[in-house]
Amino acid sequence: MNKASVTLMVLAVAGLVGCEKEPRVELSRKAPAPVAVQPMEGPMELGGAARAAFRDLVLFIDDDQKLPGGGHSLRAFGLHGGKKVGCEIVLQDTWIRKQIEPHIHQLSYRGTVTFRSPGPAGDAFVTALDELFGTGQAPKRMRAETAFTGITLGSDPRDLGRGAVRMRLVHDTGKTEQYAQQLALIDLARRRIDLNEVNPDYRLPLVRALSGD
Repeated sequence: MNKASVTLMVLAVAGLVGCEKEPRVELSRKAPAPVAVQPMEGPMELGGAARAAFRDLVLFIDDDQKLPGGGHSLRAFGLHGGKKVGCEIVLQDTWIRKQIEPHIHQLSYRGTVTFRSPGPAGDAFVTALDELFGTGQAPKRMRAETAFTGITLGSDPRDLGRGAVRMRLVHDTGKTEQYAQQLALIDLARRRIDLNEVNPDYRLPLVRALSGD
């Protein structure tokens, strides 16, 4: 072995030894600042959130209570022409859990969601819907209660304190002309419920379903 080769080997070994003696530097990484959750402070005018041809509604959760059987009651309100309107939304205690597909690691929950009238504010609520949707029904009062099937995707409706819950609300009596759907986002931390339209064709059956005789 010539002198040049020996010299290179010595330098290589010295380099390795030097690397082993180098202290390991840990780069400290600051945790991201928490995103502030801004809760609603009170009801806002209905129809303020618009998506082109759709009418989306935002309700303020004025009161929420866990029911003895495990369900959850939410009293939510908005404003229409400055007048307080709203309803009580009750998530029942029984939810059926099912995996969407074997290859999709998300669970869907199916249960009953009931819209109840809180009195005069409920009557004003269906009147507001009729006017905003342009359905021309002129309802005089809200039905005492209307049941929907709630179907969630990727969120658990059994404990609203865990985070926002997205669900599809389906009203199906077996008659095509009475079938309606609506999307709901319940965000207890923000004291907010978003009711979003799926299709404007569901406006009339929705108003009829919520209206009293």
